[in-house]
Amino acid sequence: MKKSELLNAIRSVMIGIDKGSAVGSDFLLFDKNWIRSYKEDICVSFPLETEIQTAVRAEELFKILSRMDAEDVDIVMTNENKLQIKGGKTTLKMNPLQKEQITSSLERAWKIQTDDLEWFYLPKTFQEGLELCSFSAGTGPSLGVLAGVHFSNNKAMSTDNYRVSVFTMEESVTSGFTLPTKTVESLIRLGEKFETISLSKAWAHFSNPGGAIFSSRVLSGEYPADKIEGLFNKMEFDMKVNPLEFPKGLEVPLERAKILAGSGDDGWESLSRVTLSYSKGLLEIRAGKEAGEIIDGVEWANSHIDEGIELKIQPDFLKKILSVSRQFRLSPTKKAVLFTSDKFNHLMVASIGK
Repeated sequence: MKKSELLNAIRSVMIGIDKGSAVGSDFLLFDKNWIRSYKEDICVSFPLETEIQTAVRAEELFKILSRMDAEDVDIVMTNENKLQIKGGKTTLKMNPLQKEQITSSLERAWKIQTDDLEWFYLPKTFQEGLELCSFSAGTGPSLGVLAGVHFSNNKAMSTDNYRVSVFTMEESVTSGFTLPTKTVESLIRLGEKFETISLSKAWAHFSNPGGAIFSSRVLSGEYPADKIEGLFNKMEFDMKVNPLEFPKGLEVPLERAKILAGSGDDGWESLSRVTLSYSKGLLEIRAGKEAGEIIDGVEWANSHIDEGIELKIQPDFLKKILSVSRQFRLSPTKKAVLFTSDKFNHLMVASIGK
């Protein structure tokens, strides 16, 4: 085997190695025709024929192999059950992970099956929908299938019962599936570009242009997609009138106000909120808690809310929405705010008073 071939395979899965975790999480898994890593419920696999099955520490192997002089290397399992890589005058023997070092991540990685998968191209805007819907996805096991981002036909959607996001992709996925919120966040942090997808009963596999495969468990259960999309009609927003529009320059004052943002006394008690209102040509941003209070202002000349109306909104949620659309509508019942763009609709519960 060529050292460059082995290094390329290891380098391709290194992105899935958790260097900061305990022994047993920083590992490379040689799995016959594959080499794998596992991090935060995502397994990264790359094709490499070795016919070897073992797990060894990743960082040390990669560093030493990178510094070996020979290009031609032999890789075998010794009689002592060690992974041996020999090239030129250098012989490296890596000890396999012992039972006491094996973590649940490693046990799950052994169960990954990436042979004979059927692949399909992802919709071109799949990852845009993944990211935009990520911050509305629920967290925690009590939410069941809502603790993830769902894909069905040409839609990506999510909700945590306070927010609803629906993104329209340019093409459709071959079959519906729901990715756990934790996995979605991990995929986004990886910063990879995915081209194709393969779905099995319990797994979703994504491949990048370099040939690496990223595998994740999918959530079981039927996602209430029709009910979620129906919420936009149920709220009876008047789409015929011109929308309101938040002014530019709101993001920086929101960052300041967030520092002193307190929490509410209703179903949003765990979420910090700022109060937005309109007065004499200004959008006023207010926040306060025991440490103090802040009042900020941004010019708001056109398409503003009426004086006397107060919107109480979580600042981080609002900042992310503003990066997509500044246009919004208030529901007739004054209990929700709808943000719209060509491809993205976001419905947010907000405390609205007058």
